Amino acid sequence: MGKNLEKEVVDFQLARGNYVGTLNKQRIEALNKGNAAEYFQLCNELCFEPENLSLYERGQMEATSYDLNNSTLAYKKRKVSKSTYLQFLKYVNEYRLKPWAISTDINQKRNLLKNIMGNLSLKTEEGDMPIGECSDGRIGEAFKNTYKSACRAVGLKY
Repeated sequence: MGKNLEKEVVDFQLARGNYVGTLNKQRIEALNKGNAAEYFQLCNELCFEPENLSLYERGQMEATSYDLNNSTLAYKKRKVSKSTYLQFLKYVNEYRLKPWAISTDINQKRNLLKNIMGNLSLKTEEGDMPIGECSDGRIGEAFKNTYKSACRAVGLKY
């Protein structure tokens, strides 16, 4: 590996370490203040096991709760961090998943959508459906769309 590439790798690792450290401080602050939604998001983003399971579960419920908006139900818009998208893309590459092949590797795709992206349900024609009950085709489409969003978020072409 060339000197410039080695330096870029080290710089990236240091920046990533500082970023993770900052997020962990925010996570601990959210824990101490009892901010369930922020605690849930940061535990997921950092892939940390929650110390306070009840606060984490309350945050999970808040993240997937509904708002009444002009007599219709709408999801609260969930912001996905760049590091979450990077982690998602890393796993797509590691498992050699093909986002455009809608009907292949469905169980792995379902697990990534649920465990990395935090998708507990997907919108379907019948309404919101738990991700475990969604059809293979719906999982494949959601995975492809998430892949596109992840690429856009980190500046990659898809």
